[in-house]
Parts: sequence; C-alpha cells; structure tokens
Amino acid sequence: MKYAYKNGKILNGTKDMQVQTGLIILTEGEKIAAIVPEETRLSGYTEIDLQGKYIMPGLINMHVHLAGNGKPQKKQRDNAKLVKTLMSNRISRAIAYRMVAGFAKDELLSGVTTIRTVVLALSIHGCAMKSKPVKRPARESLPQTRESLYRAGTWQVR
Repeated sequence: MKYAYKNGKILNGTKDMQVQTGLIILTEGEKIAAIVPEETRLSGYTEIDLQGKYIMPGLINMHVHLAGNGKPQKKQRDNAKLVKTLMSNRISRAIAYRMVAGFAKDELLSGVTTIRTVVLALSIHGCAMKSKPVKRPARESLPQTRESLYRAGTWQVR
C-alpha cells in the first residue's frame, strides 16, 4: 500500500528536532519512500489528512527491564529463584506474561516502537523474540558470571 500523510507537523528525529510543516510523507509498504513539498502532485497514493497533528519516527528505548516496574528495591532479590517460581505453574506464568506484556504495551503507547532488553527475559516470558543465550568470550578483566553470559537483544513492534 502507498500512503501520503499530509497536513501534519513533522518531528524528524534529528538533533534539533524542529517542527516541519508544508511537507508530505510518502510511504510504500512499511517504509518511508520520500518527504516532498505539499505542492507535489500525487498519483497512486491513498491520502491521509493528519489535521495538524504531530507525526514522528518511533522512539527507541535502549535499556528496558520488562519484568520490573522501575522502582528501587530495598534489598537484593534472587532473580533466578523468582523466575523459577513464576514459571513453575501455568497460573503464575500467565500472570507474569500479562504483566510483562502490559509493560511492553505501555512502552508502545508512549511512542516507543523498539526496545532493548535482556534476551533471556523475553524468551522466559514467551514473547515473540526467540533468541538463544550466546556465550561471550571471557575477558581477563571481567569475571565470567551467569549474568554476563546473556547478550542484550532488540525487540521491534511492526
């Protein structure tokens, strides 16, 4: 599908993030094909009038803990034990999944379309990303711990 988004206020994601008007965003499929002046004659595009609303690229959150609420903990938890307990039966697993899915939905509703989180958490909670943990090469200066065996991964909503 080809769409032409017009009459919008564009925030293009650059460092200056200045609002741009008088432009049309042309998309083909899921990609932006061009941004052209509003005087451009269009052919073959379905026009969408943004009615002066803002349009911007999806935000990227590079540090997400989907399984947590972000509040500081008074004492250190044993995360491995907690995950094992949560995954031990269907009911607690379903509750954990809904909680994590809710945190992901909050990100999406805030304009974040790409998150970076620990791959292990995504695979435990049954989310779309199905990566296996990858061992990192040991470095002399860093001790090899259970946490350092897992790489971070990217999860993108499409």
